[in-house]
Amino acid sequence: TTLLDGRIAIIGGDTNASGTDPGTPIVDVEIFDPETGTMSMGAPMPQARSKHTATLLPGGRIVIVGGDTWQFYRASLDIWTDEVPLAHSRRAHTAVLLENYNGQDGDYRVLVIGGLGTGPETMELLDTGAQTTTLLSSTLPIGLNDLAAAVLPDGRVFIIAGQDVSTGDTVSETYILDPVADVLKPALEVPNRPNGISDHQVATFGKFIAIFGGEQELNDEDTELDYYAIYDGDLGTWVEDGA
Repeated sequence: TTLLDGRIAIIGGDTNASGTDPGTPIVDVEIFDPETGTMSMGAPMPQARSKHTATLLPGGRIVIVGGDTWQFYRASLDIWTDEVPLAHSRRAHTAVLLENYNGQDGDYRVLVIGGLGTGPETMELLDTGAQTTTLLSSTLPIGLNDLAAAVLPDGRVFIIAGQDVSTGDTVSETYILDPVADVLKPALEVPNRPNGISDHQVATFGKFIAIFGGEQELNDEDTELDYYAIYDGDLGTWVEDGA
């Protein structure tokens, strides 16, 4: 995660991965300074995490979500705050920052979606001010991990594809969530990906949302992808896709 001062925090992950063995989650934090090209160790996490999310708040704190808890990392002070319980355990989920939630200046929420754990079809709204967790009543039609999401210009959240936790196969379905009204609706499928996509990256450019890379899994066979697609958040449609 890029910090406000330009340094980069590398938090947790797995070590000693080999082949299909994912390795062992670690507590380590390393800080990279691109100006000097040097690495330094940060304060370790209270618990080991991998396939977690790290969401930067405007004030500089990072919201770490993974396992059965979430907490803040204050990089400027190199300290961790107390852990807050999640409603469901999660890993390989996705998370997005909702700024000025429901029109309230400075009210920052983190929306956590899906993931492996006890609630793969559920979504939680983390209140970073009150440090509480609210489970949304809206749920995904199927449990998903390795999915992606992005915030649309109007504050709704575009949830994009992923991997069906029950079958292991990737899917191409997308959804639009209104996090304030707590309403989830289906949206247009990812174009020209009949066997789905997961582990893809997502980037937002104004009204446009781009996804790229990732993999397809079908009948326990993984295929790496050179795919990209661009979604127009104002028009509510995919406008381009290719290799």
